[in-house]
Amino acid sequence: MPFHLRPAQANDLPALQEVEKQSTPSLTYLPYVFEQFLRDPGGELSVAEDESGRLVGCGKFTRLPDGSAWLETLRVIPACQGQGVGKLFYERFLDTARTQGVTTLRMYTGVENHTSRGLAERFGFTLAETLRGYRRPCPSEPPALAASGWHPLGTPASAAPILAAQRAAWGPFLVLNRTFYPLTSALAELAVEQGWAFQNADSGDFCILGARFMPQQALHLGLLSGNLDGCLTFALQQAYQRSVPTLICTLPASASAVQAALIRHGFQPEPADLIVMEAHFPEYAR
Repeated sequence: MPFHLRPAQANDLPALQEVEKQSTPSLTYLPYVFEQFLRDPGGELSVAEDESGRLVGCGKFTRLPDGSAWLETLRVIPACQGQGVGKLFYERFLDTARTQGVTTLRMYTGVENHTSRGLAERFGFTLAETLRGYRRPCPSEPPALAASGWHPLGTPASAAPILAAQRAAWGPFLVLNRTFYPLTSALAELAVEQGWAFQNADSGDFCILGARFMPQQALHLGLLSGNLDGCLTFALQQAYQRSVPTLICTLPASASAVQAALIRHGFQPEPADLIVMEAHFPEYAR
């Protein structure tokens, strides 16, 4: 095969920007996360080169707080698609998982991206969940009704039971920056550490609100519980105060009540649903 993979290096960014521009022109963020991806402990940003040394693709193996792996930023330039580059990345992902003792791997794609889904299925991945994205421009003025009583949760112990209780109603995943985090106690610890977990002391309403990366571009509403209108008023108020241009919520496609609340508050659905695929390899356990 005329391609090989290697770990990304600091001087690869200009070439990777061109790869991303060609392969996913509507989803470009590598310049914003490149340094973060290079320094990621337990993770690896890999690049694919052809025989001449030209970069033709990239892919990222990321460890999530619960110990599972998230496969992201898989890019292959159109001229090299269908030639086995994606297969090389999946083989590397599985080799990394085996080496690290990771037994569960996940990825996402568009519901209509049959090529991406087919590649994942070839390596044992199956459908885990279907989700729908909503977004709206952030307000240029503060919401007419002020959201009071909200405060960030200070300890993982306070967030963990709330997240556990939401799993049955919300579904297995919480999404920030199209990163699908399993709803676990490990996520509660991360949410508190990053300042994403908020609760209303008066009503008990709860939400996860923040960004894994690029907080200057969008605020992500990962979960809301209780009075939906109250949660959304708080989210809009936060978006205004933080001066970010966009507010995004990705949620289970079956969550009709939440979707109705989002529409009431000016959100519009994204063009296509997303699916998360997962594979389990118990034989990788140490």
